[in-house]
Amino acid sequence: MDMSAPHTKIALLVLRIRQVIASSQGQLLQLEAYLKTQGQSPQGDSDYGNLANALWTMETTLATYEQGTLMTRAAGNPDRADHPIQAELDMVFALNAPLDLLIAAEQVVFARLAAGGQAQSAGQ
Repeated sequence: MDMSAPHTKIALLVLRIRQVIASSQGQLLQLEAYLKTQGQSPQGDSDYGNLANALWTMETTLATYEQGTLMTRAAGNPDRADHPIQAELDMVFALNAPLDLLIAAEQVVFARLAAGGQAQSAGQ
């Protein structure tokens, strides 16, 4: 397998995104459980809301990309084979920003849970 091929790099990026999504889902569940043990509503917690929104955005963006890829292949133009480098750049730009937001939100929740659940966000 050629690891430098655009298709391979995109597949690895999608795999990494799926790993981050799974990890973020776990963090969200842990924070929800913690908040419930404290008698608090997850919906009123800003860290919970930020992570839930970032997770939804990443899942939606990934699903949109995957649906577009399927439609492109069905149209007979697999992954924009005429411009594989441009397709790779499009993919990175489309997924990078929501991935960065998701990772940042997950790190806040991880740090909070590591600190015993106390809110670390400004204003709390």
